[in-house]
Amino acid sequence: MVYLCSVQNQYGEDKIVVNLIVLAEHPRVLQPRFSEVTAYLGETVQFECQSQGHPQPRITWNKVSVLPNGTLHMKLVSHMDRGIYKCIASNAAGADTISVRLTIVALPPIIQQPRNENITVPEGSTAYLNCTARGVPPPAIGWITPDGMQLRPSQFINGRNLFVFPNGTLYVRNLSPTDAGRYECSVTNVVGTAWRAIILTITFYSPQKTDVVYGGRLHLNCILLSCFFFPFCISLAT
Repeated sequence: MVYLCSVQNQYGEDKIVVNLIVLAEHPRVLQPRFSEVTAYLGETVQFECQSQGHPQPRITWNKVSVLPNGTLHMKLVSHMDRGIYKCIASNAAGADTISVRLTIVALPPIIQQPRNENITVPEGSTAYLNCTARGVPPPAIGWITPDGMQLRPSQFINGRNLFVFPNGTLYVRNLSPTDAGRYECSVTNVVGTAWRAIILTITFYSPQKTDVVYGGRLHLNCILLSCFFFPFCISLAT
């Protein structure tokens, strides 16, 4: 565009011509024109949208607001967040666009130990009942004891010899026949639930009083009892 500047007075006139050239660069997004991203349920997702151009392009996304550098940041994504997101870089010279397809997936809980297990331990000892699991989102772990008590990780129960570690392992100390029975572990997330059952058997010795005459013969019987659900105990050996 040409601009003309003129000045004049009673003595004369002067003029100057200015040719104004405006330089502009069409915006261009540096990321691929189309991409696909898969995220697990509950994760944090970031989409970058870097651009170049003159003047500096303005970055917008079609669904949500963005960070000052043009990055789209989403926390705790859910199935409602899936879809196609478009980034638009624009300035006075035009616009450029890219698209990103977001897919949300989830993983049902999977227990890493056998579904059913039998464990036999002696009276007075300690038992570690394992129940470790993986899943997305991370599953919640819980135990049910033979008497119906429900336990959660890091939960203290007054007067009981039970404790669940954060990794899901059930710790039972100073075992007695009343601790025998079926223990059930459940792991749950928004996708589903998995179960594991452990039959805990307690073995113990039953002391007996025996009188013997001096010089006589003494026979000592060793009776081993096993309790798989108190008070149902059986003799294993004599």
